[in-house]
Amino acid sequence: MRLLTALLFVGSAFAQSVPMGSVAPTTAPPACTPASGYAHCRVLTTDYTQAGSSDSSYFPLLVSVTLGSSRVQNASCYDVIFTSDSGGTTKIPWEQEACTQATGAGIWWVKLATLSHTVAKTVYVSYDNASISTPQNTGSYAPTAVWDSYTSSVYHLSNGTTLSLLDSTGNANMSNCANGPSATAGYIAGGAAFTASPVICAGSSSLDSTGNRTLSFWTATSNCSSVAVQAYLDRSSSSDYLVVGCTGTVWAASAQNSATYTKQSTVAPTSAWTHIAVTKTTGSITHIYVN
Repeated sequence: MRLLTALLFVGSAFAQSVPMGSVAPTTAPPACTPASGYAHCRVLTTDYTQAGSSDSSYFPLLVSVTLGSSRVQNASCYDVIFTSDSGGTTKIPWEQEACTQATGAGIWWVKLATLSHTVAKTVYVSYDNASISTPQNTGSYAPTAVWDSYTSSVYHLSNGTTLSLLDSTGNANMSNCANGPSATAGYIAGGAAFTASPVICAGSSSLDSTGNRTLSFWTATSNCSSVAVQAYLDRSSSSDYLVVGCTGTVWAASAQNSATYTKQSTVAPTSAWTHIAVTKTTGSITHIYVN
């Protein structure tokens, strides 16, 4: 069983927390001028028809793009920057999840102040600057700024080779997962593979809250006829839990201390990657969404 990429414990509406996926132009993009010192630039345009029924604020946009061979000069891809203007002068926050210098292929999360559901939004990326040797997304443009407007914690699960449960927000809410997870390829970059069921992931006790919450993640299985999801949120004395397991698995109440949890189950498709989101209002889990 695998959990993939951004595992979100969120304090705002679900519509504001779910990544759109790679941006897709709907019309011919405008021209851009590379930022000073950079040789190339591209325009990324959102498809507003995929943005729901209302605008979203502080939206983390997933950008997956290949910039080309010999177009990224720094080994850590530090010479890739994102701006809100066509001249490359106004940077916006971004987090690099993965990037390969040789091909310029990478995955970045870019913060949009507003994602419109009626008009296309543009993001500009400048790249190819041999003089860059340090990260350019620092200070107010730092990776934590992509998430901190509403998110409690984000876990990308690293690169598929080394498993990391580091929190991408500035809250430092480290996570841990029972039943021996290991690094594996995921739907977006890396994932966590589990050979035992159920999978139990717990975050920091600072995630506890009686307010509205959203938890979202990707999962896929190769050895279950179907998948059951049980979300345990709003635990009274310690950290929240997410439990994912094969249907029919006996989940010991003593192990999860179920008396102190609010829980609900659903069945998700198998084999294919499946997006699951759990929403909670004060005191109860209201919905578990599948895809």
